[in-house]
Amino acid sequence: MLLVQCDRRPEQVRRRWTVERLSAARSHPPEKIEHARLLKAQGDSLAVIAAKTGIPKTS
Repeated sequence: MLLVQCDRRPEQVRRRWTVERLSAARSHPPEKIEHARLLKAQGDSLAVIAAKTGIPKTS
């Protein structure tokens, strides 16, 4: 079995993943995010919110 040494420590990988995830979330216009929050507060499901706002469920 071949083992490859990773140059990054787990906390560095986790931090980078978090930063990338947050930057992806910021790519949606603030109006859409607020609309999605309103729909969520009203009890709409993620599928309904995604359909109404155009924001994918994975964002």
